[in-house]
Amino acid sequence: MKRLVLLSVFSFLISSFATAQHCIFPEYKCENGHNMATAQPDGEFDNIKVQKLAHDSLSTGFLIWVKKNVRPHRHEHHSENIYVIEGEGDMTVGKQTFRIVPGSYIFVPTNVVHSVAVDEAKGVMKVLSVQSPFFDGNDRVFVD
Repeated sequence: MKRLVLLSVFSFLISSFATAQHCIFPEYKCENGHNMATAQPDGEFDNIKVQKLAHDSLSTGFLIWVKKNVRPHRHEHHSENIYVIEGEGDMTVGKQTFRIVPGSYIFVPTNVVHSVAVDEAKGVMKVLSVQSPFFDGNDRVFVD
């Protein structure tokens, strides 16, 4: 009888979570409808400008402008998906270095060192970066 009650309670909890769309991190931010092609940074910046677009417990989306470079670093607990909107440069992911241009897609697994050197003659690089799970910057480890 105890097993039947426990099984019923467990089934109820699972179905409640599945249908109620519960979230580990219930707060979220989302500004839908951004035109990535025309988006501009708000204000001046020296090298990197980051604008958070959206987040919940599962991911965080950023629009990032880079004038010169992104230093080699890794994320201890996050993977990163990057889509290049504007600009060109050379990106290193792990031991592989390759050219990135508008339309390039890059996946960076957890704990893999990555960096970017922008071709400044081609202008400021603008990328969409989606990190998973929620990213607050605390697990970024710079590597020199």
